[in-house]
Amino acid sequence: MTKKIQDTYSFPYFEVVSFRSSVNASINHEVNDSRYAYSNTPVYRFHTDIEMVCCRLGEEGNSDVIYNLSIYQSEDGMSDTLDDHHVRDDEGNRKYRRRKDQRLAIYDIPKGIGIIDPKRKSMDVWMASQTISDMLTMLTSTQPLFIAAHERQVGRVRHVVGLALQNSNPEED
Repeated sequence: MTKKIQDTYSFPYFEVVSFRSSVNASINHEVNDSRYAYSNTPVYRFHTDIEMVCCRLGEEGNSDVIYNLSIYQSEDGMSDTLDDHHVRDDEGNRKYRRRKDQRLAIYDIPKGIGIIDPKRKSMDVWMASQTISDMLTMLTSTQPLFIAAHERQVGRVRHVVGLALQNSNPEED
């Protein structure tokens, strides 16, 4: 019998030291190549990225460790509902399990919105454009800023479950 690995959660926090951003708008290059252009191919491309250099706070022996946080724009799946993640069998029927006398749906929920690589000291996170826009506003108008992350470790992989950019220091909260 194999032992099920328990997910572990942690809440690291960081101070933003510096940031870089890029905002791009263009005609989608795929529309000019018939190999990639389909009737549902978007004509325009809009893309925003933010890269932050952050100093990890609060952890004994790990304070002053520098992390690189990359935030990418992604609209894919950002408006999903629980119904979109209902597991289906080979024939496309929804799967359920029984608990006592109840029939409960089985869902395949994403593990997070990003990945943490502790060896490279980096985090890659995907967010909706409106959230990135709000972050850019805060980054250019408020100092100092802090990142509060919600981390979920599944086996050896660390996922970012949540990320907050805030103007209050989590160490003092």
